Amino acid sequence: MCQGLEALGHRCFIGAKRRSALEGLARAHGFLAGVFSGGALGYLSAVFLVRRLARELGVDLIVAHGRSHFSRFLAGARLSKVPIVATVHGWDKHPARYAAADCVIAVSEAVGERLARGGVPEEKVAVVRNGIIAEELELFDRAESRRALGLPEEAFVLAFVGRLEEEKGPQVAVEAFARVARELPQALLAFAGAGALKSELQQRARASELAGRVRFLGQRDDVARVYRAADVVLMPSLCEPLGRTALEAMACERPVLASDTGGLREVVADGETGLLLPPGDGSALAQAIVALAGDAGRREAMGRAGRERVLREFRHEHTVRKTAEIYEQVARAAHVAREG
Repeated sequence: MCQGLEALGHRCFIGAKRRSALEGLARAHGFLAGVFSGGALGYLSAVFLVRRLARELGVDLIVAHGRSHFSRFLAGARLSKVPIVATVHGWDKHPARYAAADCVIAVSEAVGERLARGGVPEEKVAVVRNGIIAEELELFDRAESRRALGLPEEAFVLAFVGRLEEEKGPQVAVEAFARVARELPQALLAFAGAGALKSELQQRARASELAGRVRFLGQRDDVARVYRAADVVLMPSLCEPLGRTALEAMACERPVLASDTGGLREVVADGETGLLLPPGDGSALAQAIVALAGDAGRREAMGRAGRERVLREFRHEHTVRKTAEIYEQVARAAHVAREG
């Protein structure tokens, strides 16, 4: 995002928690302006950092991603008399906290609606869907990807990419696969990700005699290879703010079987780029898997339509441009208010 904003003529600085992944990334790309501490003194450390940077760098706008950064940066912004924009990427049990921001960016209509229902004035909420750089996912082809991942060329591969946590629905994927395994003897289920449910999922697979047909690929930094190796991508989340996995799979021309919930309704065009199914319904997911397994032409058509949809509606540069427009509007309004 910072690189895109600078390409549009803006100057960006990042304040990051000490020894965090963000600190390393920001430093590597030349955006790091300062760090704040964690632990008991973290709040005050962040407040003082924001206030110092606002004074020394003459910033026009402060941006906070997520609730922990927002609570810290808000105090610094108010002390510095600089407007603040919060970007909300997921669900928050106490959305009303963001009402104190000058503007709140939601990554989907679903998140925006929840913020408005939770106490954030509607006029403060702006929806900017996350986009992706589709070209970054074009590094691998199907055959090479399967060889690298140790997946048989002749298998019908179902891929799950994401955290192995209950809300992401990996348990639903295993349930559905157990239902279709006998009907689809060439089918194989591959998990790419890590999480608390890994051991339980492995036990369930062994108990249902599917151990050899359920693969755990671990946490990957080459998820594009997983998408390219797949025939169908599963995203049976119980709740989902947007659905980056679905976007990436569609960019790789793979049909997506996703839950009809949250932001996934905005990403997956039901019947066109994949299918939307009742959350938590392993039987419905199993039926959808069987339907697509028997129709290669439909899978290919959905894959093509998915990539076209991503390139048309979910490009990263669109996200950057719309975000920049909001930042400019908020900064300009604050400037007019001060001058007036």
